[in-house]
Amino acid sequence: LLSRNKINLLLDSQSHNHIMEPQNNTPVHWNFEKILLSHNFLNKPIEGFNEADTAYIKDCIELNFNKILNGGVHPDSKISKLMNLFMKLSIHNALKLPNQIEAIAKEYITMIQEFYTKNKEKYEWMSRFMLLAHYVMMGLFLKENWLGKSFLYHDADHRLKKEGEEKLKKIGMEERIKKRIEDPTDYDALMEEVLGYKLKDESLSKYTFKYIKSEEVILQKSPDMLEYLTVDGEEIFRKLSYINLFIILKEYTKNIDNILGDHKFISTQLWRARLNFLHNKILNEKFTSLQQSVHQDYDQFFEKTKELFKDDVEILVTLKVEYGNV
Repeated sequence: LLSRNKINLLLDSQSHNHIMEPQNNTPVHWNFEKILLSHNFLNKPIEGFNEADTAYIKDCIELNFNKILNGGVHPDSKISKLMNLFMKLSIHNALKLPNQIEAIAKEYITMIQEFYTKNKEKYEWMSRFMLLAHYVMMGLFLKENWLGKSFLYHDADHRLKKEGEEKLKKIGMEERIKKRIEDPTDYDALMEEVLGYKLKDESLSKYTFKYIKSEEVILQKSPDMLEYLTVDGEEIFRKLSYINLFIILKEYTKNIDNILGDHKFISTQLWRARLNFLHNKILNEKFTSLQQSVHQDYDQFFEKTKELFKDDVEILVTLKVEYGNV
């Protein structure tokens, strides 16, 4: 969390800074990038989407996974359906990682490349969707490992909820029981629509939100996975959750510019810096070669964007505070 006083002090100093000159060639998706970069800290309007998609994107920004990973919550949002498909495919590939990381990672990137290229003409917001998907995956990893509450503790909450429902039934107040919204989407059919093919020997119906947050998925690990994330001889914490998802996310971040081609984002360096910072943070010893790449990416991002924040000094300041903490 950011200190409001610290931000105000930096804003005062920025108000006397005259390096910000008018910029006529603002990247086409820069406004959307700023919203995700700052987690919409300043409640900027989300433009370029219909009402249903905007509501879903707000849930994504707030990392409300009960709504993000249930396509039935936003029945009129196409982005919601595609995000759920994207996450199911990502988890499907993540679970195949343990003994063939390089092959599965390559297969996953090829699939995501097709996901984008086959639909970018159909949906003008497709490139923004790809960045939003990156944001959601990183958010899921952060939520389980740092932000909490862990999905693994939800069983106790579920039991308490059931007990409460039973009490309501006994006193004849069933109408107060909150009904779960089911997702009616056929994701195997949607996959065929989006990619032109289905999974060979499996159905995507397996990858429900309940399964994604299960112990089987969250705690999966193997010696090869631990070795893959080792840096300068330093291993990651073995109790880390969603190691499989983190590997997929690393591969996605490394390849996102190639996937998007001419529609690449200006903020890619900052997302890479954030991810490498997290990678460094989960190692037993923090002083690794990752630190240098983190600093380089932050510095290059700020140099590249110093004129683009002319109308959003507040967001620049929050990112500067973030870098100071890093």
